[in-house]
Amino acid sequence: MKHVIPIENKLATQVVNILDPILLDQLELYTHVKSAHWNLRDANFIVVHRFLDEVGGIVNESGDVIAERIRQLGAPVDAPSARFSSEDRLKLFPTGELTAHDALTGLCVSFVASIKGIREGIDATTSDAIDEPITADILTGIAEEYEKLLWMLDSHRVG
Repeated sequence: MKHVIPIENKLATQVVNILDPILLDQLELYTHVKSAHWNLRDANFIVVHRFLDEVGGIVNESGDVIAERIRQLGAPVDAPSARFSSEDRLKLFPTGELTAHDALTGLCVSFVASIKGIREGIDATTSDAIDEPITADILTGIAEEYEKLLWMLDSHRVG
């Protein structure tokens, strides 16, 4: 892999292999948020619809940060949609019209799975075998934001 940052090729390859499935999770999570946003039909439509726009923007940005880190490490980003169905670690998102409760419940499940994958990435990039603090910091920042969003999504479900 060709990169200019001061990191050994072997370590860069190991980190890319950790980031790749996490990136796929973020791309799939974004589609879950947009599905909830587009298919929402509920008395709380306006509030939840607008909130999901905000959530989608954060998830989209997080995926972009991960993809850019992969590029910084010298690897191409390999994220065709065909990989989602074959490598998806998130559960299928509900289809059809959704109440706010059903949409938010589905998103909570998706965020929990995504956070789990990110935390595994943090553990892997802070291990004795693969110690890469910059990537660990990036993932920690995303996990912090996602845990806040999960709390907000779950709080919206009450009522």
